[in-house]
Amino acid sequence: MGMFDGIDAVSSSSGGAFIVPGKYRFRINALKCPDNLRAGQCFIAELDLVSSNVSEFFEGQRISWIRKLSGEWAQLALADVKGFIAAAAKCEENQINNEVATRVVQDDQPLAGKLVDCEAYNKPKKNGEPFTRTRWSPVEDE
Repeated sequence: MGMFDGIDAVSSSSGGAFIVPGKYRFRINALKCPDNLRAGQCFIAELDLVSSNVSEFFEGQRISWIRKLSGEWAQLALADVKGFIAAAAKCEENQINNEVATRVVQDDQPLAGKLVDCEAYNKPKKNGEPFTRTRWSPVEDE
């Protein structure tokens, strides 16, 4: 048995920062739905920070936004993803369907390079712990 047995079955992660309350402008680097995550099916937006009022982040920093697409909160996650895609594509939410959502995570990355604004805020869960919610909007002056 070698030290790196199983390395072919895993993927590297850029790790990184996650959105905290504040206002942001991001450039989309990549949108993904990897099949082999421990958490199950997820939508992952890898975003490069253009500007923010959050002092712990810096311009150009890679920030991840992740929504789990299965389990108890799947409907909320789908609604969040729908809002994100609509903002990035500058279209109405009723134009986002399974075909469109599947298209944006394909290898050619049709939304890569697009700008999107985000306002993040904490909302308490039932147990009182904070959960960071996001409200996405298109960048009109792009």
